[in-house]
Amino acid sequence: MLQTGASQVFPHFVSPGDHLCAAHIHVPMQVSRHRRLATARRALRILVTAAPFLWAIARDLRTFILFGPPRRLPEEAHRRRAARLTRAIAHLGPTFIKLTQVIATRADLVPTVYLAALATLHDEVPPERREAIAESLAEAYGRAPEEVFESFDWQPLAAASVAQVHRARYQGEEVIVKVLRPGIRRMVEQDLAILRRLFRLLDHLVWHPHLESLQTVVGEFAQTIFEEMDMEHEAANIARFQTMFAGRDDVVIPQVVGGVTTARVLVLHYCPGISITRVAELEAQGHDIHALLAKVIKLYVEQVMVHGVFHADPHPGNILVDPTGRIVLLDFGLVVEIREELRRDIILVILAAIRQDFDTLVATYHRLGLIRDEANTALLQRAARRMYAVLNREDLSSKRVQDIANDILGSFYDFPFQIPSELVYFFKTAAVVEGLGTAWKPNYNAIRDMMPVIQGLLRELDLGVRRSVREMVKEEAAALRHLYRSSQRVMDRADRDELRVHIHPRSVRAQETILLAVVRRGILGLAALVWGGGAWLGYQLHPERGVPLFSLVGSAVLFLWATVRPLSRAPDWLGFGRFRR
Repeated sequence: MLQTGASQVFPHFVSPGDHLCAAHIHVPMQVSRHRRLATARRALRILVTAAPFLWAIARDLRTFILFGPPRRLPEEAHRRRAARLTRAIAHLGPTFIKLTQVIATRADLVPTVYLAALATLHDEVPPERREAIAESLAEAYGRAPEEVFESFDWQPLAAASVAQVHRARYQGEEVIVKVLRPGIRRMVEQDLAILRRLFRLLDHLVWHPHLESLQTVVGEFAQTIFEEMDMEHEAANIARFQTMFAGRDDVVIPQVVGGVTTARVLVLHYCPGISITRVAELEAQGHDIHALLAKVIKLYVEQVMVHGVFHADPHPGNILVDPTGRIVLLDFGLVVEIREELRRDIILVILAAIRQDFDTLVATYHRLGLIRDEANTALLQRAARRMYAVLNREDLSSKRVQDIANDILGSFYDFPFQIPSELVYFFKTAAVVEGLGTAWKPNYNAIRDMMPVIQGLLRELDLGVRRSVREMVKEEAAALRHLYRSSQRVMDRADRDELRVHIHPRSVRAQETILLAVVRRGILGLAALVWGGGAWLGYQLHPERGVPLFSLVGSAVLFLWATVRPLSRAPDWLGFGRFRR
């Protein structure tokens, strides 16, 4: 992935594995102090906004924060909290809006009830003041915008969190002017610095696989957000896509207007169209919605499988349909490149799913880094079969399919799926494309409806359908070499008595429940004996003082409760089981 935007802002930029980047910029002391104060004020605002939700989540884990069982709330309470959380994120500004849009596609990180609310968080904010936009244009061109454009519509067509879009007229043609919001770069730098410190603190306090996955998402976001704020970088992406789809009559990529495009301003030729989610308007103009969706799916599958680079921000406002039925793609600030090996594995996953080859499917998931090494392969294969059976049923709505899928994946909560940094935006894009189908048909089943399109493209492009004998021999030789090396490592570990066996957490949890219950019974039984024995001894030594009746009764009740209570009940009365590894 290109990192030019990030490297310009952070000279010592680190990889996503280090989660977030750090800035080492020498500035005058007074300016540095002012920036520190501004960062402190911003951090305080974020903390004040987040505090009620962090408190609520802590109470969900332990009723009394430091101890107690998990708190059980009705789903309606979580819905209300999710709505408040969505509004709070919107008020925090562009960094958190765009970051949440990525996280909101991760069902393995966010509960379903919160995903539904966060999915409504659009990248739309109140428009910038006219004076601020005019000042940005004047700084970019060195002269007033009236001297550059023949006319300029100050009412924005769209007001996103990073940039604002206006219509204008330049050299006799209608154009679109995308202007970077003033101060946006500095705000993003502040927010990323705060998030970096927050994750550093959390690393010391607690470890959880979901936290690790979240850091991966934020680390990848830290690289791409600066590319989105570089309009010259977006212009280069547009030129690349125009070359990719040159001569195509089913897709339109707007032309960049040279001479007036700078790092802060992008000018494009105007391309009319209707958003692909405005189904009623498209049908009124005689468009076939099913055919349009098939075009969009084919377009994105082709980007990933053929070109290895894809338009990674396909929200409805960025995909239009022109009067002739062509797909118009807009906003190329976020374009992701996939390396050859990763692209080959994605194709293998698709082929394995089509052929229902679940052994290859799970093996490729491992190779992609989607599944942790300790995951139970046999259970994953069974889950894949169940998922495939559900996804191919015609009588289930998309909501019912999602509910069943969540139930199946719930079996692997302790071995959660993880998303490599290279695939963060791949899955975000796939989720958004699926959402386009859902907007058209409520019971739209993305997997079932996408498969015919993907199969047709595979036959058309001959991607992985047929392999030469030489390729098959090379693959088998590589597999045998891997098997030999793996067997050698296993034998070496066995010789050194270092061989370890991983047991699925569900099996371990059942044994832990019984063992801890027995231990607790012993402790409470001993406490009952000490209590009752102490009362009896006290009576023998000082019979004139007597023994309160409740002492003997209390010891008897405690002893019976400790010995008769069912073993099946979890002994997690302090809530520590929520953090069990």
